[in-house]
This record gives sequence, structure tokens and C-alpha cells, in this order.
Amino acid sequence: MGVEYFKKTWFTSDWHIGHNNVLNFCKETRGHLQDLDHMHTVLIDNYNERVKPDHTCFFLGDFAFKGMEYGAKVLERMHGKKILIRGNHDKGHQSLSNMGFDAVMDSMEIKLGGLYITASHFPLSGIERENCKGFKKYIEGENWHGEFKYTEDYLVIPDRGQNIHLHGHIHSPNRGLSKKICGIQYDVGVDANELKPISLNNIIKQIKRSKK
Repeated sequence: MGVEYFKKTWFTSDWHIGHNNVLNFCKETRGHLQDLDHMHTVLIDNYNERVKPDHTCFFLGDFAFKGMEYGAKVLERMHGKKILIRGNHDKGHQSLSNMGFDAVMDSMEIKLGGLYITASHFPLSGIERENCKGFKKYIEGENWHGEFKYTEDYLVIPDRGQNIHLHGHIHSPNRGLSKKICGIQYDVGVDANELKPISLNNIIKQIKRSKK
């Protein structure tokens, strides 16, 4: 698996289809969008501009807030193979498969050449990724919002020597409270990446550049 494969493999997360409040919560990145229909159109157009029919895109959680039928209408307009790794706002595996995802998982661990890559909706546990002290339901000592709660309810990956960990959840830059890249961790969410999916090839380049 070489560079060509990396260019055809994409990541994205935190679309929040049908979620009215996301336009207020993410004003710095979505404030120019007129309403939800405009947001959906922009996200789909940006996606199809990059992801081609023979490509694969991994959605790292929090895809849609409305019902299965609504999400299916969005998915059917999008190119490529679409794989979802569940987030805290996503439904059960069967419902998401029925919505139109080609596969639904809780996390992913793969080796590509010499790279060990993990992916989940959440950042790595035990590593500060977001200043969430002013957040609702914050618990003292959390490294990102909901860390302690979601470690119990979802599959949160620990730091165990991987080369790269891909995630969403923190909506970087989130009013300056979080950063897109932190060590080996990369926030693939649309708010951190100009409302667009990002290729694995580009992710690797940005992580290497940040280390220098």
C-alpha cells in the first residue's frame, strides 16, 4: 500500500447533519452558513469535490442528528465507500448500516506499511487535548469534554505506541480551546479542516511538519 492508496483514503467527522445548534456552537467555522440546508449542501459539495467514486472515506462519528431517512438522503448524494466509526451522538450499528454506511465500527486499528494508525471518535485517553473546564458537566481532571463518561460507555483508545491517532469530537479550534494537531493526534473534523474531508496522505504530511 503506497502513496496512491493514501491519496484515495479520506477522513472526516462531526458533520452534525440536522443539528440546529451546531451553527451557533461552531460560529468561527460555520458562521457564514445561512441555515442547515446551506450547511448540508456545502458539506456534500466539498466532500464530492475530493472523494471520488473509487475512494473510501472514514467518518469518525457524529454524522447526523435527525432520523435514519434524513441521513440516508444525505449519504446517497455522496461518492465512494463510506465507513462510520460511531461517536457519542450516533445511533446503533444496525440503524447506521440501514442509513447507508458500507460498514459501522466502534474504532479502527490498521498497519499500513510501517505505520500503525488508530482511529476513533474520541482523542486518546489520558492526554490533554482540549481546555474544557468551562464546559457543561465538566469533571475535574478531564483532558477533553466527556472523557470520563465516554471511557465507560464507548471504546476510547489509550496511548499504546501508535504512530498516528485520528479522531474528531473536539471541533478544533473551538474558540481557541483545542488544536487540530497534538503530537501524533489529528482532529479530522470538518471544523478543523475547512469543512472538507482530508486525505490520509495529507494528514501524514501535516503531522510530520508539526513535529519539525
